[in-house]
Amino acid sequence: MNRVKKRFKSKIAVICFVVVVLIYLNNSSLLAERHNGEPLLLAHRGGGGGVDGR
Repeated sequence: MNRVKKRFKSKIAVICFVVVVLIYLNNSSLLAERHNGEPLLLAHRGGGGGVDGR
């Protein structure tokens, strides 16, 4: 039974590591195409709410 628990924990650890790496790659610019034209300005308002709780 101990061997099964170790194998299960190692599989969970590998899956967690893979998920973290995929999230990192998805949020980075490593997979984006290079833009070779004019600079592009992208502005957004963001989603932050007020601090006063209204």
